Amino acid sequence: METDRSEAAEISLRVHRLCRLHYGQAQALLEVIGLYRGQPPVLHALWEQEGLSQSELAARVHVTAPTLSRMIQRMVKAGLLTTQDDPVDQRVSQVYLTDAGRAIREPVVGTWRQLGSELLAGFTPEEKAQVRHFLDRMAENLEDAGGTRQLCKKSKGSE
Repeated sequence: METDRSEAAEISLRVHRLCRLHYGQAQALLEVIGLYRGQPPVLHALWEQEGLSQSELAARVHVTAPTLSRMIQRMVKAGLLTTQDDPVDQRVSQVYLTDAGRAIREPVVGTWRQLGSELLAGFTPEEKAQVRHFLDRMAENLEDAGGTRQLCKKSKGSE
């Protein structure tokens, strides 16, 4: 039976399939180094700047405060992070890397490099540039359409 799907719907379905495949492969590769898929963005943010508050970190990695809190608890338990009360405002918790959190940087970067190589195998440099351009435009389109509005509201309301 033939379906009546628009071109936009067909592209959305392809993006969904790609996201699912990327998610699964990322999870499989990260499990090898003892991480879960949502944890590398937290590590990346802290490799750039340690001592962020949990709310600052949630905003940087685009997750809600409760989601980040659970993630931090898990990463503290794994020995990757530590938290400290802010010396000025005891209600604020700052997040820092442990030595293990710093040491895992190269394996994480290597994992993302491998995933990117698998994803773009056979693409020319020009095609890779086009993919980056198209993905950026699609993300901007969704942001312009309010795609981050709900997440931002949840994050602000959950603190």
